[in-house]
Amino acid sequence: MSDLRKKQRRFKLIRNVCVIACALVILIYIGIQPYLASLFASTAIFEFIAFALVLASLALVFLYESKFSKVEEFLNDADLKINDSGYYITAREESDCESYLNAVLKDLTEYGYKSEKEVTLYDFDFAFSAHKKGEYFYAVNVVTADENDIIAYMNSAKSDLTSQKLAVNGDCVVLFVCNKADYSAIKLSKDFERIITGRRSRLLIFPTIVELETKRVYFLGNKLSRAQKMIVNYVMNCELPLKKKYKCNEQLDFQKEHQDKINKMSINDIRGK
Repeated sequence: MSDLRKKQRRFKLIRNVCVIACALVILIYIGIQPYLASLFASTAIFEFIAFALVLASLALVFLYESKFSKVEEFLNDADLKINDSGYYITAREESDCESYLNAVLKDLTEYGYKSEKEVTLYDFDFAFSAHKKGEYFYAVNVVTADENDIIAYMNSAKSDLTSQKLAVNGDCVVLFVCNKADYSAIKLSKDFERIITGRRSRLLIFPTIVELETKRVYFLGNKLSRAQKMIVNYVMNCELPLKKKYKCNEQLDFQKEHQDKINKMSINDIRGK
């Protein structure tokens, strides 16, 4: 565990203890206030203590939110990426990209997704797109997936979601089915993009890579979301919870690199992002 994570958890524990203690003291005071009034001419000192505890608790909450709120979200996302299985194994048997994508699309259609094949979005060609009640799928057929493919197609899907479909809430999977994925693409497979579309509305976009040469599936598999279920059910043709035979608990090199990077970061490094 990084020093930054230790500081965040320590401060959060102190904040929670103080808030709970303050609430208990106030509840106890309310209960015994008539008794105290019968013993003392004035209970102003007790009221002052209760008021001071409330102010102290509010100050700790404010300090935590101002100092650690963004840090906590960043560290939570980093923990997911670092602690996830290195990759997963698909249960599908299709050995070429087109057959694999057709099998995925068939299952999506059977379960009520509205789909469109061979879609061109912002000059990028997708094998198909599909959607149903806040669940979105974009599929890409490439021979070799690299970092540039992931970024370009993710941006095209994001633009379509926000500008054309006017989606404000939901989960989106951008699926890349390829013969081989290079290291730069695999590194991005553990990332996801959070798009704030309103005060309580957000879109989550997850890149997912199926490497047919190895039958490996790369995605952020330990984040509980609709996208996780979509990927496991339709891309991998499995059920949750995943059986051990479909998981590889090996930590990949880029996960170790990310851990080392987090260990060296300070609060200011994260808040400056």
